[in-house]
Amino acid sequence: MVEACSGPPPPEPSPVIVATPTTVCMGDDYKTPITLDGTQSTPTLTLVPSPVDANAPPLKYLWTLTGSAYRIADVDAGDGRTSPGGTLTSDKLVVRIEGEEPLQVDLNVQNGVGGSADTTATISITTLVATDAGDAVCPLGNPG
Repeated sequence: MVEACSGPPPPEPSPVIVATPTTVCMGDDYKTPITLDGTQSTPTLTLVPSPVDANAPPLKYLWTLTGSAYRIADVDAGDGRTSPGGTLTSDKLVVRIEGEEPLQVDLNVQNGVGGSADTTATISITTLVATDAGDAVCPLGNPG
């Protein structure tokens, strides 16, 4: 017996990742904090950023990180204290990577009606540049 669908699938959210920075130097050795921000995600699919309805149920986030070894970083609170850099289910996450290979960042966002969607970003690795003195330096200016 074939059962009929109970209706259309739930509307999908629009997941968005804003990563800063998007590149670190080879051998960064966990020096550069990388902010992964999903707060521009919206509960319904949209092609342009739009304000979220204040009455919409909160979104659920799930970050999956593969590739380079990583650590969730503490964040400077600006007053001499640090606070945790989030979790894999936070809307924002701060990580530091080893920097031996790129980090693939996947974000799954689920809205309050059961719709779910994914997006992906990559934190790339750039090589060090030799100076006239024979040293190798990071051309990005970040700590790595």
